[in-house]
Amino acid sequence: MSQFNVGVYVGGAADAHTPYIASACYSETGELGCLHGPGYDTLTIPSTTDSGQAVKALVVEFVSGTCNSVPGGELLSPTLSLRLPSGAGPYANVFVPVITYSDSGSIWYAFSGQTKIYAPAGSTMQVRTSYRTAFSATAPPPFFCSMTIDGHFVTE
Repeated sequence: MSQFNVGVYVGGAADAHTPYIASACYSETGELGCLHGPGYDTLTIPSTTDSGQAVKALVVEFVSGTCNSVPGGELLSPTLSLRLPSGAGPYANVFVPVITYSDSGSIWYAFSGQTKIYAPAGSTMQVRTSYRTAFSATAPPPFFCSMTIDGHFVTE
């Protein structure tokens, strides 16, 4: 039998974490939801906080969001995609959607999850999705996903 000693460390003010919250959107056609039109919002992890502290990384701790489509499109997986400053990636962090409302004109999905995603300063994140559709690839259905990302910066 092995024993492990686990030390408990209580950090001081210099170790305080800086909270972070942001929203991002993805729209296939720009017809629903996203204010910027079609495409992806890209969140870039800054190198400094608003107060000027150097950022080592963002730790994403919770993700939640909604997606909307028209009948004929089926959401398979909302994803928070991470690309590192070196260009490595994208790395997909997938969340499970649940249909919350459906009628003849729209299908609404919601998703949320506690997570631990480490994104070094200079990394980029995007909301992405995959879905099945009865529409052709050249004429995708109106579709969007909006995601809120909660976490904290680890500062130097």
